[in-house]
Parts: sequence; C-alpha cells; structure tokens
Amino acid sequence: MTVNTARSNRWFGCGDYEYIDGDGATSCYTSTSSWIWEPRDIVKGDVARMVFYMATRYEGENGEVDLFIIDSIPRDNKTKVPVHGMLSVLLQWHEEDPVDDWERKRNEVIYSYQGNRNPFIDRPEFVEMIWGTYVGVEDYAKDEAKELIMVLDVLGREVEIERGVLQFYIYSDGSVEKRVLR
Repeated sequence: MTVNTARSNRWFGCGDYEYIDGDGATSCYTSTSSWIWEPRDIVKGDVARMVFYMATRYEGENGEVDLFIIDSIPRDNKTKVPVHGMLSVLLQWHEEDPVDDWERKRNEVIYSYQGNRNPFIDRPEFVEMIWGTYVGVEDYAKDEAKELIMVLDVLGREVEIERGVLQFYIYSDGSVEKRVLR
C-alpha cells in the first residue's frame, strides 16, 4: 500500500508510530487511537500552508463545503465535518518548516495553470495574522485611530473593497480582519 493510500482521508496531526510500507520506513506517522496522519518533516509546513489556503478559499459559497481549521479532531472518522487538521499542530508545522524554493516553484507552476496563488507561500506572515495568538475581536482592543492599510483577497492580491466576497482587511496596528461585507 502506498503512503498516499495509507493516509486516506486522515486528519493531519501528531501520530504515535511510524508507518512502514513494503519499501520500509516512510518517516510518516499514524495512530491506532485516532484517525491521524503526520507527514514527513520536510513537507509538514507545505501541508500546513495547503490546508490554510483551502480553509480561506473554500468558504461554503456556491455549493462548496465550508472548510475550517479547529484545534480538535472529531471522534468519528466517518464524520461529514470538513476538518483537515488540528490548528495548533498546523501552526507548529508552518513555523518549523518555512517556505523553501521548491514550494515557491510549485506555487509558480500552479499559478501558471490556474491563475491562483497560495498567499501563505508568498506571505507566510499571513498565517500568524489570521490564526495566530493575537487575532480575534476579543484579543485586541478596538483602536478607533487605526487605519486600513490594504485589503487582500483569498489569493493574497491587493484588491478594492467588494461586497459578498471574503477579504482580509490589514490595519496599521498589525491587526487583520477576515470579512464578507453584505
């Protein structure tokens, strides 16, 4: 069985034991008690940034599933809940395995075909701005003096404010708001 087949649709997290396939050790880990998969160290950050992209790209509009990242995993591996991994683990992987040249090149190739970029590869600091410890309405005092610096779309492109579209508002105080104006 290949590593990808063994991974199946397991959630990304920290595994208990190394997965061994017909060729031997894989450097991937899984668990007997949870529906978890831990990829090789060299791609953990890549995986995290892919999941972050999917969570911002797929917001449940136009019949799409609303993907989200939470800091727990469902108990039942047959759940229909669209969960891909544990937030704290993905943040750690993003930090420990920074963007490298291979990942940048892959982003360019994908862009050349699809016209989409992963903003978390181009601007890795967006991960902390969106999911980091200081993000959230309760986590910082509302500063009436802060100024809007830029508005970005889910692909990390600077855009004009638009209604009905998910956008990220970047302010002078370093705060980020994820909004869909109605």
